[in-house]
Amino acid sequence: MKQTEVTTQVDVSRAASGRRVRLAMAVTAVLVAVALGLGFAMGGNPWAGKAPDPKQTSARLSLAPAGTTSGSCLPFSVDVLADMPTAFSGTVVRTDSTTVVLEVDRWYRGGDADLVQLEAPDGGVTSLDGTLDFAEGARYLVTAAQDDVVNSCGFSSTWSRDLATQYDEAFGK
Repeated sequence: MKQTEVTTQVDVSRAASGRRVRLAMAVTAVLVAVALGLGFAMGGNPWAGKAPDPKQTSARLSLAPAGTTSGSCLPFSVDVLADMPTAFSGTVVRTDSTTVVLEVDRWYRGGDADLVQLEAPDGGVTSLDGTLDFAEGARYLVTAAQDDVVNSCGFSSTWSRDLATQYDEAFGK
C-alpha cells in the first residue's frame, strides 16, 4: 500500500491579523466598560440629563392638582374620548417628583411635538390623583382637556391594545 504525504499550509499573516482584530475588540470592550463605569460612579446614569436633540419639538401639559379629579369623573366612553382636544401615545423618558417627559410615538389629535412635558402644579407629585403613576420606560395613552390639563378616569392610562383600539375608534386611524 502506498503512503501519501499530506502537508498543511497555514497562512501566518491571516492568523496574526485575526489575533490582532480580536485583541483590538477586547481592548475596545474594556475601554467602553471602564468609561461606563466611570460615568455611573461620577454622576449616576451617563445618559440621564443628556442634551435634547435640537430637532425635537416639545409641548407642555399640566397634571391636575391632587384631590381635584376624583369627584369629577365622567364615565369612560369612546364618544367622550372623541371630544378630547388633545390625545397622544408616548413613552416616559424622564420623570421626577414634579415633571414627566414622554416621547410621543403617535398624535391622535392636538399636537405634533416629539416630546410632551407633564408638569405637576405647585410642586405636586407626578401622578393623576392616585389613579395613574408614570414610570420611566412605560408607555401611556394620554388625553388633555381644553385647559391643557391631563385627564384621568380611564381617559389617560397605561397603554393597552384595548385602549389603543378605542383611541383609534375615537380619533380614526
